[in-house]
Amino acid sequence: MPENLSNLLAYSENHTEPDFIGYGLLRRRAVMFLYGEYSSFKSWLAQDLAISLASGRDWLIYPTSRARVLIINAELSRLDYRIRWLKMITSRKLLGNEAVKSRIAIENSAEVKLDTSFGCNYVMSLVEKYRIEVIILDNLFSLAAGNLVSNVDANILIANCKLLASRTNVAVVWVHHARQGIIDLRSGGNFIQQAYEMFVSSFLTNWADTIVESRKENGHENVITLTPQKHRLSDIHPMGAMFKFNPLKAQFDIYV
Repeated sequence: MPENLSNLLAYSENHTEPDFIGYGLLRRRAVMFLYGEYSSFKSWLAQDLAISLASGRDWLIYPTSRARVLIINAELSRLDYRIRWLKMITSRKLLGNEAVKSRIAIENSAEVKLDTSFGCNYVMSLVEKYRIEVIILDNLFSLAAGNLVSNVDANILIANCKLLASRTNVAVVWVHHARQGIIDLRSGGNFIQQAYEMFVSSFLTNWADTIVESRKENGHENVITLTPQKHRLSDIHPMGAMFKFNPLKAQFDIYV
């Protein structure tokens, strides 16, 4: 049903959405991609984000609003995942903080497929059961049954995620690998296409509200550059920064 402009403006004045990640990087019903090449610490960044949201602390250099988080890991075994979480929680002195830990729900399975009705309904049931506000999905190809370079299969995933967001008001964060880089034959170097390195086609890239790239810095061990490449809901240009991952403490320190 159409509405007049006065009603629409009144709605915007009376309804504000929290920034789960500051500067408009992640809001309710928004979709964010965190992508990068192999060994650019994407899964560590995803876990760090979950802890930051659950505790209401800054994620790297970005403020957060406290939220209940569901993180679905489709890559690591339960034992390996436990080791990672134990290291991260301990280094942040949160091991005895039951309030923070209770705000993180973990599904450690590669059987969940978000582009199937069963998978979508299962995740929706978890959201309702644990009152989840942010879902972190690690990673895209492991949690989809279809061929995501096909617009038909990709559109099923997009439709399911939109249905999930509209019914539950959750924000969704996808962890994703960069595709193989393109070689510029004229210069002999890599041709960087920024966020379009995520996919051969652009339909999933266009769907995202926020895209953040994690890129390894050659010649600097454990150093990444984190760059917001798309920030559709932000009124400003969010800053990027370089971080050095400390494997002993499982945390990211500002490098530059």
